[in-house]
Amino acid sequence: MFSAGNLLDVLQELYPPEFALQDDNFGLQIGSLSAQIRSVLISLDLDEKSIALAKKKSCDAIVTHHPIWRRGPKMLNEDDASVSRALSAARAGLVVINAHTNADFAPGGICDALSELLSLNTVISLYEEKRVPIGRIGRVRPTKWKNYRARLNRLFGKTVRASGTVPNIIEIVALCSGSGSDLLEKAYESGADIFVTGDVKYHTARDAETLGKKRIGKEGRGFLLVDAGHYETEKIFVDITAKGLKRTASKLRIEKSIVKSPFILL
Repeated sequence: MFSAGNLLDVLQELYPPEFALQDDNFGLQIGSLSAQIRSVLISLDLDEKSIALAKKKSCDAIVTHHPIWRRGPKMLNEDDASVSRALSAARAGLVVINAHTNADFAPGGICDALSELLSLNTVISLYEEKRVPIGRIGRVRPTKWKNYRARLNRLFGKTVRASGTVPNIIEIVALCSGSGSDLLEKAYESGADIFVTGDVKYHTARDAETLGKKRIGKEGRGFLLVDAGHYETEKIFVDITAKGLKRTASKLRIEKSIVKSPFILL
């Protein structure tokens, strides 16, 4: 018998807990570790569509990237959207397990997958916090900006936006999946031509403008902060996790939920 505890063990072999940021919420979210698991749905989030699909596909568990809560609610008020989703999963008898920042930063996790998609070589961590390698930085074959921009648009869609000064040639790329704009200074100091991440705030974009002008003045080359989107930089979690579970837990039936971005273009 393959239990939820076994599933958690396998997931944490893929994304070891020591690569999670301090106080992160990951692991078992709903259910019992003794529950029997025969089939698993992989999803970026626990949303209504993934719960419905898990029931339709007769899955016993859902593995997500994002936790239901960063910090749990004080009461289970079903008028709260996240509580409603959690109770819906529990009533369906679903076990819910997640891998959050450990999946972002572990070797072979989301940041490494993004590095491959962006053709980075000689990849190292952008920054380390208590031995957790946060983000990545590496070299690419010297590429004109218009050609590298086309690659970004193919990977992340037409909602990509940027702030700073455009480099003529891209050679050094820094990245952080999800919400990594607080690493802007680290990316600049590392010598990156562009820094790709998501959830960029207005004032951070202003800081990128300043850093771009500073780089032009000091070195004659640009520096660009690229907001590719939180969802867009993390959606690869579904594919790499499904592939990892198929390799390490071959007895399980693996299904994938293609969760769409919560944003719509007007």
